[in-house]
Amino acid sequence: MRGALDDRTVLDTARPAAVPLLYGRGLLPGDRSRDAWNSACAELFTDAARRFGPGFWHCLAHRLPTFEGTLPELLAPRPGDALASRLHRLAENPGEPAGTSPVHAFLERYEERIRAALLHPDVGLPDGHGSPEREAALRLLDAEGENLPLVARVASTVRPGLAIALPRLVAPYLRERGRIAELVPLAESARRTAARVADRRGEADAEAALGRALFLLGRYEEGVPAGERALALFHDIGDPHGAARTSRDLGRVLLFLHRFPEAATVLERSRPPCREAGLPLLEGNVCLFLGHALRHLGRTAEAATAYRDAVALLDGNGDGSGDESGRERALDAAKRELDRLTADPTR
Repeated sequence: MRGALDDRTVLDTARPAAVPLLYGRGLLPGDRSRDAWNSACAELFTDAARRFGPGFWHCLAHRLPTFEGTLPELLAPRPGDALASRLHRLAENPGEPAGTSPVHAFLERYEERIRAALLHPDVGLPDGHGSPEREAALRLLDAEGENLPLVARVASTVRPGLAIALPRLVAPYLRERGRIAELVPLAESARRTAARVADRRGEADAEAALGRALFLLGRYEEGVPAGERALALFHDIGDPHGAARTSRDLGRVLLFLHRFPEAATVLERSRPPCREAGLPLLEGNVCLFLGHALRHLGRTAEAATAYRDAVALLDGNGDGSGDESGRERALDAAKRELDRLTADPTR
């Protein structure tokens, strides 16, 4: 190909961008064309690095492995580049008192914009159905989304509360965009930050976020320890809401993994926190999963009791959460399983 096209044309048109870079790396030191090829590459990268500023190589390494376009497209300016460059520059000067560095004000505004929209009731609805604030935040995150790990890293030093809250704040957005995997490093960063500043509630929330992300990714065995740590922390700090939701998620995954004795234990222990938190629908789902675990363990009478409790808790017990179809599906499943266990075999 290079016999017909000059080096710059090949660099401008070959895709994905990693292909011409790998080709140049493979040229032998004695090849006469190696210097010309490297010079053409260096010109492109030098110009891009000068435009980008601090953090260029970090962002390039993040983008390159999955980028499908050409090298010029890879190096073209993006809306989030200014944010990344600024954060990298500010991150090089840690230790300034709170409020004296521009990064503090920037992160405060960043957090306000995310909170204003991503906690809006319309979260999860298709584009066009949300508030203007939410749409603005979605545009912000679409443009700057790949910088979330960088925001978390800088915030962990100068604004720990944001680093700890970030997984919870952006989880609806990442789920909506099909980017669940990005929650894992954010939750791990939040966990480390919370442990360092002795924020036990933040640590519990981070562990729970990590477990949920791993569960959603199908990495069930990896997610179980995070769920167990979160559950222990929620119990320690006396948070029945967190304990109830985490035990429901953990019990369901243990059930899926056929770890029935563990699932039954977790689910049985989750009912008191559900009652304390005033979450009858959640307790109804817990009873449904508990019935499944007990049935697999051969504890038929106890399973039937759990299914009856699920029906009583779920039947007509809407809480205005909007998940009416989910409640009805769980109710139908509980009734079906109860009928199966209590049917007269002589009929």
